[in-house]
Amino acid sequence: MSEFEQAYTVVLMHEGRYSNRGTDSGGETYRGVARNHHPGWLGWGFVDRWRPHPAFPAVLDDVAGLQLEVRAFYRAWWERYGYGRLESQDVATKVFDLGVNLGPKAAHVCMQRALRSVGWRVAEDGILGSITVNAVNQKHPCLLTGIRCEAAGYYRDLDLQQSQEYEAGWLSRAYS
Repeated sequence: MSEFEQAYTVVLMHEGRYSNRGTDSGGETYRGVARNHHPGWLGWGFVDRWRPHPAFPAVLDDVAGLQLEVRAFYRAWWERYGYGRLESQDVATKVFDLGVNLGPKAAHVCMQRALRSVGWRVAEDGILGSITVNAVNQKHPCLLTGIRCEAAGYYRDLDLQQSQEYEAGWLSRAYS
């Protein structure tokens, strides 16, 4: 079974640290957790408490309680969707990482389309159910490449106005 810690490391690498760009629909974001989408996340208390600090936002990376909240947030995500049931660490990491960025349904559809491209008859319903898990666990050698290609296609189909700013980073994430 796949390990959360390995996947978590990749997510943190892609999600970066603190940002507050007006063009991001999530608004203020720390390590990928967007305030507009997760306003009740306990980590926002730490962010708000440290905002007056002269080294803000860099100081946030040294706040142990905040780092524990980030880990707990992503651990709950990992468990909610059952990524640990996937035997391939690479596939579990890729789909978890994409789920954090695209949303779980879109990430799961990318995986299901990749499965279909290698001959598995699975529904493209965005649900990581037993049929999809079983197909993934057959470890087709081209599955990870297929997921990467499907993710890149998904990113390219996003609104061109938005994707102009983010496309290079999105495609890098898709192919990583």
